[in-house]
Amino acid sequence: MASLGVVNVSPATTIAGYGYLTVQSSLSALAQRLFYQTTTGNIMSAYHSGLTGSAGWVVDTTIATGIPLGAPITAVIAVQQNTRQQVAIVQYTDASGLLNSRFSVLDEGGWSAPIIVTT
Repeated sequence: MASLGVVNVSPATTIAGYGYLTVQSSLSALAQRLFYQTTTGNIMSAYHSGLTGSAGWVVDTTIATGIPLGAPITAVIAVQQNTRQQVAIVQYTDASGLLNSRFSVLDEGGWSAPIIVTT
């Protein structure tokens, strides 16, 4: 089994992720992103583009810090149909028990500030 080489993954983590095609109808252009929690409570993101096995994975973003171990993580990707612009969304529960959400417009890069989900 391939490994990303990440050694500090919490055994209590929920792993969330998604995949998407960077070129329409081309599996060779598959990109993947996953989210996991470290043993120090950080939620991290890793990214991979292409179908090259374990090579090419990059741990690229700290999504949140100081999150209770085992906090749930979910992730989705939304695609605007006529422009194919893609927005990634990740949700997690912070140390105060509040649901947070962050998003990234994939063509622009970077992540939004945490957004506390309230009703």
